[in-house]
Amino acid sequence: MDAAWAGLSLTQTFLSEPAGARVTRAAVNDTTRWIPVGTTPTPPVRIPRNAWFYRYTLPGYRTVTVMGARLGGSYVPIPSPVPLRRVTDPDSDMVLLHGGRMAGTLFGRNHLRLVDVDGVEVDAIPQGHLLLVRNDDTPGVVGHLGQALGQRHINIARMTVGRKPGSGRAVMLIEVDNEVPADVLAEVTTVPGVREARALNLG
Repeated sequence: MDAAWAGLSLTQTFLSEPAGARVTRAAVNDTTRWIPVGTTPTPPVRIPRNAWFYRYTLPGYRTVTVMGARLGGSYVPIPSPVPLRRVTDPDSDMVLLHGGRMAGTLFGRNHLRLVDVDGVEVDAIPQGHLLLVRNDDTPGVVGHLGQALGQRHINIARMTVGRKPGSGRAVMLIEVDNEVPADVLAEVTTVPGVREARALNLG
């Protein structure tokens, strides 16, 4: 049992600024149950390798939720330390996703959304198998990409597109039914207008 857990987990020390925050974790598909992790700074603790939410709470400061996730076959580490904002800060509670310039927000207790990728406004649900595409803001890219996925029998469940006017840049977040194989991901990057493509497995 211990050997199996070691293979499915990794070691993480949780830090915050300021220290003293209580850390809990919840599965991406069930944010109604938060499991205690420890108080910052924690000693090294073992956490699951797959995607989980980690919540930092400290009296007088806004609650911050951090996501540890998989990008392709690699684990994206949790930010360390996590900065905490005072309750007097006018910003809303945010979901921080390390490993790229991404921002999200939490509506109520359970409704999570990605709202910004590299300065491009989006509205995407962080769940399941996602394809993150950075592309030129030009006609035809969406159609060519959809055709490329269809030819490989990859079904699109949900899709959001955003762009930054005047920058020539756009972003697509595409939820698909199954994990995108590496060879398909490589093929996506050859679609005219696609600058970069990454697979996100959010459990």
